[in-house]
Amino acid sequence: MFTQQYEEFKYIPTCGNLVVKLKNTGKTSGISVMLGFLLVSTLMLSQNAYAEELSDDTKLKLAFSFEQITGHISNAVQNIDSKNYEVGKLHLASPITEIYDDLDLQNTSYPEFDKKLELVLILLKNINPQTDKQTFADIMGLTSSFISDGESLLITSESLDDPNFKLNLISKLLISAQTEYHNGVSEISYDSIVCLENSYSSIIRANSLFLDIDDLDSQHTASISNQFTDLLFAMDNGMPVEMFDVLMDNLIHDVDDMHSIVALNSV
Repeated sequence: MFTQQYEEFKYIPTCGNLVVKLKNTGKTSGISVMLGFLLVSTLMLSQNAYAEELSDDTKLKLAFSFEQITGHISNAVQNIDSKNYEVGKLHLASPITEIYDDLDLQNTSYPEFDKKLELVLILLKNINPQTDKQTFADIMGLTSSFISDGESLLITSESLDDPNFKLNLISKLLISAQTEYHNGVSEISYDSIVCLENSYSSIIRANSLFLDIDDLDSQHTASISNQFTDLLFAMDNGMPVEMFDVLMDNLIHDVDDMHSIVALNSV
C-alpha cells in the first residue's frame, strides 16, 4: 500500500510534479499531478465496467464516504482561511486515517482507483497549508476533482439522482452527524472541534440533498426543511445533548418515512 511505501512529498510547481521519497532509500520518483488527467483518464476507459459491477449497498457506502471526505475538505478550508491550522490539519488527515480503509476497495476489481485515491488522500494529509499555500490549493483542487469523477464513474448519476438513494444517503449522514455530535461534546479538544464541525456540515449537506429531491410535494418538503432549520438553530445555540437527540431522532424517522411518499408520487 502507498501508506507503507511513501514517507515525504515535495511539490515542484514549475514542473507540475510531486516528488515522493521512498522510505529507507533516499531515492525519489516523479509522479505527475496533471489535474483532471492523471487520476481520471484511466478510469474513463472503464466507466461502464465500474458502475455495472457495484451493488446498490456498495454505491451507497461509497457515496457516504465521498460525502465525508468532501465535508472534511470544506471544513479544512474554512479553518485554514481563519488561521485555525491545527483543526484544519486534523480535517485534512481524517480522510486517509479514518475513511479510506472503510471503503475496502483494495481487493476488489478497482485497483487503479483504489491506489490513486489512497495516494491523493496521503497528499492531502501531508501538505502544510500554512507554509505552502499554492501546493495546498492544487492538491485541494485535485482531491475535489477526483472525488467528483469517482462519484460519476463508480456510483453513476442514475443512482445519485434516484430519490430513494438520496434518502438513504441523507439518513446515513444524519446518523453520522448524531454520532459526531456526541463525540464532540464529550470533551474539549481539537478533536472535539473536528467532530462538532463534521456534525454540523453533515446536517447542512443532508438538508441540501433533501431539497434536491423532486418527487416530494411542497407540504412534506416544508415539514422536513423546518426540522432541519430547528436542528441547526438549536446547535448554534448550544442545545443539551438530550434535546439534540430528540430533534435528530424525529428527523431521521421522518426522512425514512419519505420513501413511501416517493413511492406514491411515482405511481
